[in-house]
Amino acid sequence: MKTRIMTVIAGLALLSMVTSAAYAEDASGGHWYVGGGLGATTGNDLCSAVTPGFATTPGTCDSSQFAGKVFGGYQFTKYLGAEGALVYLGTANASGTYLGTATTSDVYAGGLELVGTGTIPITDKFSALGKLGVLLWGIYSETGTGFNRDDSGASFAMGAGLQYDITKHVGIRFEWERFWQVGNSTIGQSDVDMFTIGGLYRF
Repeated sequence: MKTRIMTVIAGLALLSMVTSAAYAEDASGGHWYVGGGLGATTGNDLCSAVTPGFATTPGTCDSSQFAGKVFGGYQFTKYLGAEGALVYLGTANASGTYLGTATTSDVYAGGLELVGTGTIPITDKFSALGKLGVLLWGIYSETGTGFNRDDSGASFAMGAGLQYDITKHVGIRFEWERFWQVGNSTIGQSDVDMFTIGGLYRF
């Protein structure tokens, strides 16, 4: 618990420093933006998070690597900004029998990402992106026998990518993000990599 709390404090402190530096560099102007992305994750075998005891005779388990997110942020200057995102990290579906009756267990993973962002223009259209902050994650396991469980925590988050501006207001992004040590000793813990392609709209 102490480690999780320190992770949140460090992430929020970093975000605060980025926003303060951005205001100091350029207190005028800036813009809001929103967007979303779809892709896949690696490293998160959610079958390890299936609730123990959901079945007296476990069967099969399939873990989906599909991922997605919706995000919004504020670009304080050409180089610095802050961003928040609702992140979907995948599902797992397990089957088995409980005292002779067929049953299932479904696991869902996601979280809230809070990061400071850095942008380096390459050309008029292309930019390199970087981000660093925290992911507040949650993993929920729901079973047909009532053995439900909800686990949550905080992990460091970082990412990098490329952005191409189609117009002044519309752009597309290619991103890689890593979330360190998602999970715990009970449900399993791993570093999760997420790869997405998406779009954004600047106001």
